[in-house]
Amino acid sequence: MATKIENGRIFNISAGERPKVLLLGNGIARAFFNGGNWNNLIDNYIKDSTKFEEKSDKYLMPMPLKAEMLSNNKLAAKIKKYKLEIASLPPKTPLDQIYLKELLKLNFDYLLTTNFTYEIECALMNVTEIEIKKIEEMKTEIKNSSNPKPLCRFNKVTTEDSKTYDIWHIHGEPINFSTIALGNEEYCKLVGQYDRWLNNRRKNLKNDEPLEIKSWVDAFVTGDVYILGFGMGLSEMDLWWLLQYKTKKLKKMSNFFGNSTFLEPIHCENDPNPCRQAGFKNEEDCKMQLFDVFGVTVENFGVEITTKEDYLNFYDKALEYLQKKVGNKPKISC
Repeated sequence: MATKIENGRIFNISAGERPKVLLLGNGIARAFFNGGNWNNLIDNYIKDSTKFEEKSDKYLMPMPLKAEMLSNNKLAAKIKKYKLEIASLPPKTPLDQIYLKELLKLNFDYLLTTNFTYEIECALMNVTEIEIKKIEEMKTEIKNSSNPKPLCRFNKVTTEDSKTYDIWHIHGEPINFSTIALGNEEYCKLVGQYDRWLNNRRKNLKNDEPLEIKSWVDAFVTGDVYILGFGMGLSEMDLWWLLQYKTKKLKKMSNFFGNSTFLEPIHCENDPNPCRQAGFKNEEDCKMQLFDVFGVTVENFGVEITTKEDYLNFYDKALEYLQKKVGNKPKISC
């Protein structure tokens, strides 16, 4: 059972004090320790191979719907059966975690991840695997009078030098398979949860009063968010919904929402699609234009991807950029 705490952190938004939020996807795991991807996960644990013979990546469709289809409409049962295998941790040695450890030294207030795996917790604890019992001990929940509780739960990690980190697995964790958002049904439920939560919060908001952050959604919409190692494909409907929500202006609270920055290199893959050659826009083009209309800043540092080494170069530049933006966590006085 999660440890319950009475209050979240307080930020004086009207005075310019905002949460600093880092949202991490699976890109770092894939670049530095051969992490998996959605298609591999579906092929290994989800797909009904008796009905669907092709590899998952051969089906060109939104990932949440792909997971539902290839599971033969039995996604929840598949996740429940393989929940521990889905949580298997990619990094094998501490050397694989060096970049992630440097990133986690930065002075972010909230660490969000769409990953089901526990590489962030492992890097902070300087291990390559964590027992389920230890994860359960980390579970922390901010008390609130309204549901849904999953928005208010996180893993609190205390490092050897007594620094504490709050890790929010925003698409769920295998130790509670019912929280995992992999298919279309769960993604739709998430959007409903966010909408109800934010509507309830808005009723109690007052201008010029400090804001108590009671969930990761509060931090996402009011904070300055940096998205790294996460492709933000157009199928990520819940996060696109939140980015669009941040474009709204609350009455008498025009400066309530924070900024959003997307960090991704330039992809130079050749596109043989005749539609593209005829002048149509592909998903990557549309994504960038969607960022523009939603007020999201895109930073690529001029890095074009042609080899794996280009990804490493990009992540080095992203780290330098974030160090300048948020700095390192302050040392704790003895």
